[in-house]
Amino acid sequence: MTETTRTLTVDGLFNLRDLGGLRAGDRTVLPGRVLRSDGLFRLTDTGREQLDALGVATALDLRDDAERAHQPSLVSDAVTVVPTPIFQGAAQSVRDGISLEALYRDLLDGFGENYAVAVRRLATHDERPVLVHCTAGKDRTGTVIALALSAIGVDRDEIIADYALTEQNLAGQWVDAHIDMLDRFGVAITPELMRLVGGSPASAMAETLDYVAERYGSARAYLLGNGVTEAELAALELRLLGEA
Repeated sequence: MTETTRTLTVDGLFNLRDLGGLRAGDRTVLPGRVLRSDGLFRLTDTGREQLDALGVATALDLRDDAERAHQPSLVSDAVTVVPTPIFQGAAQSVRDGISLEALYRDLLDGFGENYAVAVRRLATHDERPVLVHCTAGKDRTGTVIALALSAIGVDRDEIIADYALTEQNLAGQWVDAHIDMLDRFGVAITPELMRLVGGSPASAMAETLDYVAERYGSARAYLLGNGVTEAELAALELRLLGEA
């Protein structure tokens, strides 16, 4: 499965793609098991129908309580939204002007149990598609997906390349709308802020994977250390990669 065919069109989403086709040694991630996207608060009637046609049964919403209340997901009754916040106070990270790399380190160091919950829910779901999303589908989604994929042996370069796709998907209308909103709230628009809002350089994910390896040993060790079990990781591998 190519990057083009992994990218899916649903009206109201900008950053939706299927993880199917990513290489894990001599195996590949099965299509239709895990999708990732930006927030579901812009879905149109057409978009809801398109999402339902993909068979999505569950959406893991990584946003915090305030974000979900302010911009609720506009899914049909066929989709169960499961709040799975990584951390509270997400809006403050933009105002603080933190770098992507520092943000990811802080999230991984501070919210290991939350990451474990998200990965556990991916592992224990049935074979129907699960959609993982936050607001941009970039930072919280990107780190959850990277941990899950790395823990089951998906190739490092595949994880990095998948993460990097986000920047081109968000460029234009999505980024412009978010920058306009921040400008209205009096936030100074700097190159650093632009990178934080819409950037997903390969170097940021490469550095993050290096950090996990150096500080925790591996993504697998990180998740095990935060409560995910070996059985759950085996279930995740089976669900995403099939039989060895």
